[in-house]
Amino acid sequence: MIFDRDADGETPTRLPLWAHIAVGVALGVLISSAVQWWIVGQYAQHVLERAASEFRQSTEAAEARATADRLMAQTDAAAQARHLAGQQRAVEAEKTAVAVEVERREQAWRNFYRPSAGCVGSSSTVQCANEYVRFKREFAAKYQGSRP
Repeated sequence: MIFDRDADGETPTRLPLWAHIAVGVALGVLISSAVQWWIVGQYAQHVLERAASEFRQSTEAAEARATADRLMAQTDAAAQARHLAGQQRAVEAEKTAVAVEVERREQAWRNFYRPSAGCVGSSSTVQCANEYVRFKREFAAKYQGSRP
């Protein structure tokens, strides 16, 4: 192959094929790691939004029940005051129960998921992301099946 000569009259050198391949592989790993982190972040955001939505819905349902019960309560002020206090305790108890359930599920996940040896220090590979998603799905199926 004939090369043009540079200003010094020297023939410019080209990178060997292995260097081109190494640069391509490095770029591929970098891009796939970035995409994997983005996917894991999106999944985590989805899980958190879903948990918050479920919590909000259960709280709203409890508050709706409390409101309906308040409307049906007797007009006697003392009885109504006792009734409202009971409803507030029920709403707080339900909020607490939901919070306990969320914490129980998170603790169960922490006890269930143990990354493989290759993913302990760094989970920036597609294989580790796939392993995480597989464990998460298996956990969801088992957790739903074990709840009363």
